[in-house]
Amino acid sequence: MKNVYKLLAALCLCMGLISCHDSQTAPLTPLESSSSGSSAGNGTVVPDGIDTADMAQSDVYSLPGVGLFKLINAPGMVIYTDQSQGATLAYVNKTTHNSFYFCFDPTCSHYDCPADILHLTNNMVYCNGKLYAVCPEPERGGGGTSLYSVNLDATDLRKCYTSDGNEIYNPLVWNNTILFSQGRTDGGEDLIAYDTETGKASVINDRYELDIGTYFAARDAIYYTFIGDTYLYRTRDFFETSEKLFDIEKMSNRLYGDQTHLYGVEYVRDDNGGVYAGRIVRCSLETGDMEVVYDGHGEPLYFAGIDDDCCYFSYTTGTPTPYKRSDGAPIVNPSGGVLWRIPKSGGDEEVIMNDIDYDISYVGKIGDDLYVLGHKYYERGSVGGSKTMTGILSGGTVKEITPR
Repeated sequence: MKNVYKLLAALCLCMGLISCHDSQTAPLTPLESSSSGSSAGNGTVVPDGIDTADMAQSDVYSLPGVGLFKLINAPGMVIYTDQSQGATLAYVNKTTHNSFYFCFDPTCSHYDCPADILHLTNNMVYCNGKLYAVCPEPERGGGGTSLYSVNLDATDLRKCYTSDGNEIYNPLVWNNTILFSQGRTDGGEDLIAYDTETGKASVINDRYELDIGTYFAARDAIYYTFIGDTYLYRTRDFFETSEKLFDIEKMSNRLYGDQTHLYGVEYVRDDNGGVYAGRIVRCSLETGDMEVVYDGHGEPLYFAGIDDDCCYFSYTTGTPTPYKRSDGAPIVNPSGGVLWRIPKSGGDEEVIMNDIDYDISYVGKIGDDLYVLGHKYYERGSVGGSKTMTGILSGGTVKEITPR
C-alpha cells in the first residue's frame, strides 16, 4: 500500500505539511563545476534561441508524469529528461520542435554542465524563475538524493538541499515553497518544506501520528492522504486546519488531478472473482461524488494522462511485435500500440494512434502539441530492441524528438 501512495503522489501535482524544526540543509552556494564545459566541445550545434525574459509564474508549470516521464512547460520551450541516447536533460523549442541539450553553450562537451549534472533527475518543478530538479548522488561519490536549482537559461546551477543519504521525491510548488517527501532510515517518510527565498528546510508531518503519503494541489487547497489510510484530506490554510473528505480506495494508484476532479481507474471484478483496473472514473474534489467516465471493454486499462478536455488510455492485454528476442520469441508490446482518448465528462472513445512499434506511457498536452513519452520497438541486427523516446503525436504518427 505504501508504494501505491508513492506512485499516486508522483502522478498528481503535490502538497505538504509544515512544522516547527529545521532539518539540515546544504548552504546555497554555486557548484564548483563550470557550465561552459570542455574546450574540446562539439562546437557544431548552436541551440535555437529562447526568449527567457519575463517568465511569469502563471506561464510556467509542470505536467504530472511517472518517474523520469516529466515535462516542464516553460516560455518558449518544454524541458524534459531524454533517454533516447543515454540520459540527459534536454529541451524542445516550441516553435521549431527542435530539441537540444539543456545547455546554451555551442562549444560545450556536455560534461559537468546542467544537461549532464541533472541528467538523472526523477522529478522537476518550476518556482520563481528557476528549475528545481531532484537528482541521485551515488555515481558522484555521494549518497541519497539532492535538490538542485538552475535558471531557465542553464546558468547559476546550485545544490540547495541534500538528504544525507536518504531518498527525496515528489516535489510540489506551493507559493514560494517546495514540498517533497524524504525517506527515513526506519522506513517511514518525512514531508519537507523548502523555502526558496531563505534556503531553509523544515519537517512538517511530525504533528501527525501517520506519515503523509499522497499530496497534490488544486485551486486554493492542498489535498493529501496518510500512509495506511485511504481517505482524502484537504487544507485551505497550509495545514493550520484540515478536513477529512472521502475514501478513494476504489481508485487505482495511477491518478491525475485538475482543478475540479481527481481522475483514475477503478478496480472491478471479473467473472472469476479476480480484480483488475477496468474503467475510468472521476471524483469531485468538492463533494467526493464519483462518476464513470468510461466503462471499458472488460479488459485491464492503462491510464496515460489527461489534458483540458480528454483522458488518454490504452489496454494492457499485450500484442506481439514483428521483432524477436534472442530466444526467437516475439517482443510483446503491452498496449499493442493503440492509444485511445475519451472526453473527461464521458462520451465516445476514439483511437488516436495505432502503431505496433510504439508503447505510450504518458501523454501531455502543451499548446496545440500532444507530447507522448514511452518506448519504441525496432530491429537491431538479428534481434529486436526497444528504446525510451519522447515525441509529438500528430495525425496518428509519432515524431520522435532527439536532442542535438
